[in-house]
Amino acid sequence: MILSFGDVTSAAAELLGTPVPEAVRLPASHTNETWRVATAAGAVYVVKIGPAGYAAKWRSAHQALDLAAAAGVPVAPLVRSAVRGDRLVRAFGWVEGRPPEPGALGPEGVRRLFTDLGVALRALHGIERDGFTSRLDGSAPSFARWPDYLSVRIEAIAARCRATGALEESELARVLAAVERLMAHVGDEARPTLCHRDLYADNLLVEPNGRLAAILDFDTAEVWDHAGEFDKLDRLLIPAFPGARRWFDAAYWEGLPRPPHWDERVRLVALIEALNTLPNAISAGWETAFADDARARMRSMIELC
Repeated sequence: MILSFGDVTSAAAELLGTPVPEAVRLPASHTNETWRVATAAGAVYVVKIGPAGYAAKWRSAHQALDLAAAAGVPVAPLVRSAVRGDRLVRAFGWVEGRPPEPGALGPEGVRRLFTDLGVALRALHGIERDGFTSRLDGSAPSFARWPDYLSVRIEAIAARCRATGALEESELARVLAAVERLMAHVGDEARPTLCHRDLYADNLLVEPNGRLAAILDFDTAEVWDHAGEFDKLDRLLIPAFPGARRWFDAAYWEGLPRPPHWDERVRLVALIEALNTLPNAISAGWETAFADDARARMRSMIELC
């Protein structure tokens, strides 16, 4: 989807009920066009425009956003949304800040950011639901047990791997066997909590002093075991900021013991996410290096299982 300035200002004006003379394109996701818009009165919003077919997914995301805000997690609030033809148009409140950059915050800024992030995620993961599910709005099945939910998810991922030729059948069988071994360790110890599942620098806004201004983009939020939060967090965010691990762990785990089989739970999620990346990358035509990295991570994890 490639929208023009006129497309965006027209859609935003209709949604907000006021003229929108200003619009600047922001980095987009794979399913949304994202723009900073300003009304004639000077109010500023982030407008996301995507296919109307994703409406159920985004209704779930909006529920996740509301739950997070109610728990005290800093977010960009949803102001208004509506289906316009074949598009879903959403307006979010503008939050001042910028994504954190390694080397730009300094030690004190890193301390502040990752302390705030640890507190925010502890609050987010304190939101428990009745079952594990990919949709908070009830449009997808809910499962009482984490292994039951994962079994259904893995079956769907494996089918997409076969359909896209992402892996040879023998290698896919090895991955599925490793997943089964890890799930046997998890058992009934997982608890269904709200997880953002897409935590990396572009989905955070920070102030110059490092204070966390907002966690953005709840479009992939689901009800998982809270181990589901740690794949991108551990792989893409924390290692980029020296000292971040210390401050995050102090805030997130303060006074709490590590859950049983925590390492296996985190590894299980990482393996599933790496496997899921392969058919997604092939179907979307993402660069080869992206899929190659996922394949390498998946193979290294199999050796640990």
